[in-house]
Amino acid sequence: MAVLEKYDRQIEQIQRGLENEAYKILAELQKEIVKLNTDKLMQGLTTQGTKLKPDYRNERYKRAKNRANPLPGFGTPDLKLTGKFHANFYLVAKNKKFEILSSDEKTGIISQKYGKDNVFGLTVEDNKIVNYQMLEPRLMKWVLSKIKI
Repeated sequence: MAVLEKYDRQIEQIQRGLENEAYKILAELQKEIVKLNTDKLMQGLTTQGTKLKPDYRNERYKRAKNRANPLPGFGTPDLKLTGKFHANFYLVAKNKKFEILSSDEKTGIISQKYGKDNVFGLTVEDNKIVNYQMLEPRLMKWVLSKIKI
């Protein structure tokens, strides 16, 4: 009997189920992942960590927005007026990647004006948080639960 022979089925089961388990965990973490994205927007930041551009044009609107949310800085958009756009963010996981989108009717206009890749997604740091603090520990727990020693 080979040393690892008794573990062959367990290893095969882990290999077959790992991707599905990762997608399942991502679905369970959807709210937390989306919150990372919307938190950056509330600071007026893109997925690259730079300020959202273009700035708001109307001076009166800039002042009103700054009173409502000073985090982005004067005139920098946070893409939140009624909250509907942010509230309709959701996660799509496929092809070993995940994507954040919004089902709000303004999504197309906002994506065109500010750039889809600037609005939807995570910064490098946020990706590390998702991968190493959220996903990896749960995947490791799942893997360990499949090994019978």
